[in-house]
Amino acid sequence: YFNKLECFCFEERVVAPGETKKLPIVYFVSADMLEDRVAKSLETITLSYTFFDSSSYSGEKKAAQKGAANSANAG
Repeated sequence: YFNKLECFCFEERVVAPGETKKLPIVYFVSADMLEDRVAKSLETITLSYTFFDSSSYSGEKKAAQKGAANSANAG
């Protein structure tokens, strides 16, 4: 019922320490939610985002290593 149409999180963003930026977020909440016995009782939708320092992030390297290990194990 909750659809993210546009979000700053779809693209890499660089924010310097102390910098202020306006970041796009567009959501759509479907009226179909009102037809759901459980969901129709919801009164609040809370969104929370946490920004992390990615300068030491090696996720791509770890993913590549994991992929190589999986390929080696499959053979």
